Amino acid sequence: MPRTALFPGSFDPVTNGHLDLVRQATRLADRLVLAIGTHPGKTPLFSVEERRAMLEETCAPIARAGGCDFASITFADLVVAAAQREGASLIVRGLRSASDFDYEMEMAGMNGAMAPTVQTVFRPPDHRYAGSANRVDGRRRVAIRSTLGRRAPEAEVFALSAAQIRIVRAAPWCDIKRRGDANPALVAVPEVP
Repeated sequence: MPRTALFPGSFDPVTNGHLDLVRQATRLADRLVLAIGTHPGKTPLFSVEERRAMLEETCAPIARAGGCDFASITFADLVVAAAQREGASLIVRGLRSASDFDYEMEMAGMNGAMAPTVQTVFRPPDHRYAGSANRVDGRRRVAIRSTLGRRAPEAEVFALSAAQIRIVRAAPWCDIKRRGDANPALVAVPEVP
């Protein structure tokens, strides 16, 4: 019987840690579904359509190379509900730190109580990508391009650069920077390749 794994996340942006977990998940399932969580109270850096396109560009080839069918979906409810809709028997979660483990164990317990046939699988990313936490505001990370270059695929670094420019142009302190009396660190804009 084919096994489906659901890998939920915001994917805002897609990081090398995500790509590493996709590689790992292809060894666990025959079909991999990346589920983009949406929340009306959050303001993502990228639209759902942009995030989905990034997943298709970066993750789909990895999944297919691993012999895994690939799909991407969006969901606005519980992860376990999305897993059930997709027929997933596994939920793949990345663990970057001990604090992730505590939170994820609690969520896995609740998911298991609601859907006993859906198991949560914890996977650590490669040590090179463990610092790619999306809990750190993405808008701050894009200002540090040299660090980001190690943690995000090249296509996403370019997309992040473009998004940073959009944010800076829309920022109320952008005019202050042009007059030369703002802290340049506040409006550091990566060069667009």
